[in-house]
Amino acid sequence: MSETEEIAKRLEPSDQKVFRQWAERHLKSGDYGGEGTAFRVRDALFNQLAFEARLKSQFEAEQAQKAADEKVAQQKEKEAQQQQDKLAQLAEQRQVVNDEIRKYFTAQAVGYETRPLFNSYGVEFSRQWVFNLKLTNKSTKTITGAAGWASISDVFNADLGSYPMRIEPHIQPGKTIDYVVVMDYDRKDPKHLEMSQTQRLKVKWFFESVAFIDGTNVDYQSIAGPPTQSAPTNAKALKKVEL
Repeated sequence: MSETEEIAKRLEPSDQKVFRQWAERHLKSGDYGGEGTAFRVRDALFNQLAFEARLKSQFEAEQAQKAADEKVAQQKEKEAQQQQDKLAQLAEQRQVVNDEIRKYFTAQAVGYETRPLFNSYGVEFSRQWVFNLKLTNKSTKTITGAAGWASISDVFNADLGSYPMRIEPHIQPGKTIDYVVVMDYDRKDPKHLEMSQTQRLKVKWFFESVAFIDGTNVDYQSIAGPPTQSAPTNAKALKKVEL
């Protein structure tokens, strides 16, 4: 360092700082990748300026990448918020439909059991959940169908899944009928396993459509105008069983 100071004193003031920085860097960490050997003071000054330019370039690139990442993150956050707002609006609209349908139609689960299914050799190959329902028509027209979701929980309100419901009963005005639906038991579904280990199940209904014999429906389209996604028309999770 004493030799460095002797050399630095003979340089222009602007070069003195650069030369000292070069010397200090070499004592601590050595050359940067690709740096040439400094045989002369001029080489040392050039190498230090190139090193600082590289650092500046790297810093600017990192800042640019950081800004780009922040912009992407902000856009994703904005899109997520928009999606959340959209879902909240949709949930509110669907609740309006459900509340309206309940003025005309209600369903109550009064009992359930699991039913084994056997192949031609008498060996059980699967099971089904069998739900006994009471359906009530509170309208002045015959009801011929209903669609929505059945949310199942245990007595502690632990969620055991929501399943699409699409049934086609025939209920005259002011009447209540017994109705049976079945749901295939999936041994690989953790929710179904929990259901099989629960002593008592609770079913909460969420309706999205009810159909009348005259061809009219109470659903989102009839209440609010443009349609939204509803229970799939090909839903097979719950299906009718003849009594």
